[in-house]
Amino acid sequence: MKRILLIIFFLAVIFSCNNKQNKTSTKEKTRVQESKCDKCDKEIVRKVAEMQAEVVSFSDLEKFLCAFDRGCKWSKKYPSPDHEIVMVGGDSVLVQHGESTYSEIARDILVAGFCYHFSDYMKILEANEDIDKRYLLSLMEYEEPMDLPFAQILDSLQHYQSDHPIKDSLIGVFEENVQRFGY
Repeated sequence: MKRILLIIFFLAVIFSCNNKQNKTSTKEKTRVQESKCDKCDKEIVRKVAEMQAEVVSFSDLEKFLCAFDRGCKWSKKYPSPDHEIVMVGGDSVLVQHGESTYSEIARDILVAGFCYHFSDYMKILEANEDIDKRYLLSLMEYEEPMDLPFAQILDSLQHYQSDHPIKDSLIGVFEENVQRFGY
């Protein structure tokens, strides 16, 4: 009788452990499924790059910002027939000449889009925990002069009402760009 009780107890403990493992893996799967970010998505880069700024949706912007990740392999040449991208919106125009990689196009569109979609970018950056903000900040630091709206973005940031830490980090990056290039 003792053996039967011991076996029942042993089976109950094993079943309990397996059940807890199943619950944990289900929670992990749910967390991954709930993630709003699809990292390294070249198609959203292409979609945002080829649309006029007025047409890009909030959802597309969020997917675009989510796509940036240090692990992305975006060295492939961007498939543009003229090797030229034009993004028109408000006062900003971005033209990328020559053969460019997805990485180069995405980076320039990131900054140019920030000027045109400022409030949407800020809402997304403040709310979405899955976006690699440190990496985005590093991409916004330019070493070479570019015809991008750094001063306009800095002005918008300085007037933006928010206590979120990303605001201060962005101000630092764009102040440095403006000082470096004398805008």
